[in-house]
Order: sequence, then C-alpha cells, then structure tokens
Amino acid sequence: MTDPEEVKKWLDDIGLECISAHVPWKDLSEKTGETLDMYQKLGCRYVAIPSIKEDYRSREGMEKLASQAVPVAEACRERGMTLLYHNHAFEYEKDENGDSLLSTLLQTAREELGAQLDLGWVLAAGEDPEEEIKKYEGRVSLLHMKDVETTDPVHFCPVGKGLLPVRALMRAAYQAETKWLIVEQDNEEPKQIKIGTCIPGDKVETWLPHFIKAGFETISINFHMTLNGTDLVKLSQRVKEIIGDSGVEVTTLGLYCNPIQRESDKEALEYCLECAPLFGASTVSTFAGAYEGKPVPEAIPKFGEVFRDLTKKAADKNLNMAIENCTMGGTWD
Repeated sequence: MTDPEEVKKWLDDIGLECISAHVPWKDLSEKTGETLDMYQKLGCRYVAIPSIKEDYRSREGMEKLASQAVPVAEACRERGMTLLYHNHAFEYEKDENGDSLLSTLLQTAREELGAQLDLGWVLAAGEDPEEEIKKYEGRVSLLHMKDVETTDPVHFCPVGKGLLPVRALMRAAYQAETKWLIVEQDNEEPKQIKIGTCIPGDKVETWLPHFIKAGFETISINFHMTLNGTDLVKLSQRVKEIIGDSGVEVTTLGLYCNPIQRESDKEALEYCLECAPLFGASTVSTFAGAYEGKPVPEAIPKFGEVFRDLTKKAADKNLNMAIENCTMGGTWD
C-alpha cells in the first residue's frame, strides 16, 4: 500500500475523511498491530471484516471467529477505532437451532464487535432490513445502503430504484444511533450510475468542452440567485452544439434562489421548468427559500403554497424538482 500518511495528506488536501476500511481477516488476525497502525495513520475510525472463508461458515466457526475477534476489537479500541463485521447473504443461513450465523457471531462477541449491515444483502437473504437495524441498535455505526431490483436472482440497482425502503431505514438508523450511511452500488449491469459535475450557467459555453474531454458523462447547469438575463432557449441550442455526439447528458437545470420571498425568483423557476426539456434535463433544482430574518416556521405556509404550484408545473412536464439545503452564510446576499 502507498504510505498511509501520504494518502492521509491527499485526503486532507481535498477535504475528505477515511471513515472506514474493509480489511482482510487474515491481516487483522495475524498482523493485528501493524495492520491497525496503518489504518490509524489514515484517520480511519472503523475497520470492517469484509467476509470470511468457508471453514468459518458454521455455528462452531462463528463462535471461533467471535473469540478471535475480541482481542482485535480491543486493539482497535486502544487506537480509537471500532471493529465491525460486514455481512453478505450467507450469514443469514440458519443452523440446527434456527439461529443465523450473523446472530451467533454477534451474540457470542457481545458488545466487542459491531455490525456493518449491508442492507442489500439483508434483503437478498429474505430478511427485513429495518428489523435487523433495530435488533442491533447501538452496534450499527455504519450501514451499507445498497438496493436490489430482484432477490432471486440478486440484481443490484441504484439506491431508491429498487426494493429497499429507504425512508423507513433512515428513520431506523437514526433511532439505532448509526453514524454513517454508506451508499454502495454493487455489480450493476448495464451501467446505471454516471460521473457528472456542475457548471455555472455563465461559464457553460467555455467550460463544457473541457469537461467533455475530461470524460464527464452528465452535467448540471446551475445559476446562483439570478439568471442574469440568460436566454435559456439560445443557451440550450449552444449546449447541444457543444455536446454533439459525445453522449454527454444535461440532467439538471438549477436556479438557486429564494422563491418564497421573491415573486421574481418563482417566475424565473417557472421559466426554467419551461426550458429544461430543451436541454434534455429531467430535473430543475433550487433552494427551499426563506423569509429573511424570520424563524423557519413562519415560512412553512408560504413554502407549501409556492412549491405545490411549482411541483405541479414540473409534474405536468414530466419533470422532477430537487431542493438543496444551504446555510447561505446566514444571509441571502
């Protein structure tokens, strides 16, 4: 592996954190201190056992793994880290007592070992992911939010597009004191997730050619607070000329403004809804807005009024509306 301190510097430079790592059980069990020291230098807070060999896949094997995991978990704790176990579907196979392999492992290890539940595999095993989160409340610091279209055979898909009850699971995760939800896309065929970027509306004609050349596949064109008199019809034509046959898609047209306080902002968003299809965009994005200097509850009725109208107009054109949160530095300047 590259020097972990060098990798940590790379992460720091771009504002990223190493939250967790999947580390082979062989390394954790046979080179415990050396392995954990390396991940500690990365700033890693959680270490997960990603899978296990066949000889552990029985009640006796899981009891053995639990006993071996306890000293590794203690070594993690000494370094400010937490040891977790990441499941697949086979851990839900039942033994002669009707217990799953996962429950045997976690019951035997008790609080020493946490669970990094992979909710897609929980579904694939025919179990209820919400009940599993509740079952291990306080021990599920991390969850893999992975979705499936079908469970027999297992076919993965982007989160929110399949069988995973995302909202219910987010509520359950909050109650279970989960710290991080990790969105995972596993073995998708055909490709369903593309690499995209955002471009300021007033820079799109000069920046877009460079992003296409760099290999980006989708584009969001965003304006901040005002369209500045931009003719979106003409801009859409120019964007299509630049894209040509590259296959790049404009997915979103964004105007981040305050539509509940300023009628002109709402009208500008309606103009975006009219023009979004010209770009090929399926979504118009914006801020929720606010009454400047007033508490949020006072703005809720107006928010409902404005966005009921905007979302109806969006639906009439088969468009989505997306709302981004932003503190705006405490002001709308």
